[in-house]
Amino acid sequence: MPHITLKFRDNILERYLIAKGKSLTIGRRKENDIIIDNLAVSGHHAKIDSVGDAFVLVDLQSKNGSFVNPRLVTSHWHKNGDIVGIAKHFIIISTDDAAAVADRLKAAVD
Repeated sequence: MPHITLKFRDNILERYLIAKGKSLTIGRRKENDIIIDNLAVSGHHAKIDSVGDAFVLVDLQSKNGSFVNPRLVTSHWHKNGDIVGIAKHFIIISTDDAAAVADRLKAAVD
């Protein structure tokens, strides 16, 4: 099953599963699926939608924006290897095995 990895600096904070046809919300408030405790993150910052076999990141008009590779985006169809930046956190969407995810995360920080 596809998964999402949340990372801050060299630390993996959490991994989340995302089922086909579902969405995960990202933000500072406790009702989000992915909670990022950082004042630079909006209460309801962004969401990731699973659409068929693809994923789309949608910024929810956050104050500080959402970034992909590190370009500011309002929405972005995920491509393998894309790294999402929200404040100083990284999010990796992966259908790969755990080793490949770890390699991409390490490269994002280096």
